[in-house]
Amino acid sequence: MKKNVGCLYGIGVGPGDPELLTLKALRIMNGCEVIAHPGNDCGCGVALSFVEQVVERFDEKKIISCEVPMTKDAEVLNSAYEKNVSVICSHLDAGEDVAFLNLGDPTIYGSYMVIHEKVRELGYEAHIISGVPSFCAAAAALDEELCRRSEELHIIPATYGIEEALQLSGTKVFMKSGKNYQELRKVLKDRKLQVLVVCNASMEQQMCYRGVDEMPEEAGYLTLVIVFDR
Repeated sequence: MKKNVGCLYGIGVGPGDPELLTLKALRIMNGCEVIAHPGNDCGCGVALSFVEQVVERFDEKKIISCEVPMTKDAEVLNSAYEKNVSVICSHLDAGEDVAFLNLGDPTIYGSYMVIHEKVRELGYEAHIISGVPSFCAAAAALDEELCRRSEELHIIPATYGIEEALQLSGTKVFMKSGKNYQELRKVLKDRKLQVLVVCNASMEQQMCYRGVDEMPEEAGYLTLVIVFDR
């Protein structure tokens, strides 16, 4: 590992409620000079908007934007990640610790993980700090258990293979349904499955829907759809 440089932390900040931040995540963010987030400029970002409510001396932190484009184009993504890594490493080289915010947990479809791998490959120290996953917060909001006894639990990105995923046994959780929500909604209505939907789990604007017929016509990026076999 490089000496006399800062450390990178991938912070799982949970689903949106500041009270669901872990004590460890808060302690590390309080101690970091720099906070990086995947928003498109230094003044916006879902994770940043609720972290600033609880982080000590937030106004004294250096805030850097590390936008990750919503695309499957490998060339575009790689270019964005390389740029973000370069910016982060410049702060690490200056001896500053960097906290990279990741909604939910970084290890679950987290935008942070590619940065984590690239930064470590360059010889810097980097650590992952776990956070509360959105699907756990959604289940709590619905007062439902995701799986019981021998039931399987499948976590699925809604932008890939909906029909194939529905063939799986047990509970299916479709995450980040935004762009593919209409397709997912149509498939579920045609099949008349047991469905629960949570938009913006744990946030002030949280909305819960029970049953295929109650599924909203429109839904944003932070929409989570749970399908039961029960």
